[in-house]
Amino acid sequence: MNKSRHRLARAALPTTMLLLPTLLPLLALLLVLSPKAAHANEKYIFSPDRKHKASYSQGKVSVRDPQDKLISEFIAKDSAGPNTGITDLYWIDNSRLGIQLHMNPSMDYLSLTDVHGNEIHSYLGYNFSWSHSRKAVAHVGHMIHFTDWPHSEYIQVNDRTVYPLSGPAYGKDAKAVHNFIPTFAWSSDDSKLALIDEVEGEGAGKFLVIIPVNSHEQSRQFKILPKQSASINTLYPNGVKLTWKGNTSLTVSTVNGEKSKDLPFTINVK
Repeated sequence: MNKSRHRLARAALPTTMLLLPTLLPLLALLLVLSPKAAHANEKYIFSPDRKHKASYSQGKVSVRDPQDKLISEFIAKDSAGPNTGITDLYWIDNSRLGIQLHMNPSMDYLSLTDVHGNEIHSYLGYNFSWSHSRKAVAHVGHMIHFTDWPHSEYIQVNDRTVYPLSGPAYGKDAKAVHNFIPTFAWSSDDSKLALIDEVEGEGAGKFLVIIPVNSHEQSRQFKILPKQSASINTLYPNGVKLTWKGNTSLTVSTVNGEKSKDLPFTINVK
């Protein structure tokens, strides 16, 4: 159809049809602003027993029963200071919610609340990883972002520093700089935590670290070969997947399971 015919065809159309391109964005905006439409579009996360479902929008958390009756609605606690909003919401068990808020590039705030929004406990850090029993949470500890670099990270489990035992270090005090590559992996009995530590400075290298969580045994390091280390570097920022094989070995692979050069590989940790 040439341009003149196209103009004639448009002239023959009803006025409402000609206005549709202008009206559609306005209609979409009205749908978004409509409380019923917004409620219908919310994505709910069910508790393990499916007796509750939770969602969040603009910093506010809603908990409802399966029939959609509102049980509670609350603003997530932010006692650690200003934050940029909720980054994650999930059920820890049937009665506890995990609400994660972003504070700054070196710190998130994890709030454990009941279904009515009462805070039970909170943690500061990032890369939170719950044990299978949901009785323990491991994470990189709170780092002071606005201080001298480099920053040497450390791991905590239930507020206890487990690796390295010296805790964080900054600037000139950081002789060995620890950087942890997500994700972490709990053994099936929750007695050990596995992670990859990229060390710069003293004792440099990339290591698979096994941390005994419930004993006074020392953590053990298993050095990762240079070729394998180089393959892990190519996976940034997605990190790696660590999979326990019983309690005696771990497989290091890509997060999505795809094969990569020198990955996956397995390390014996007996």
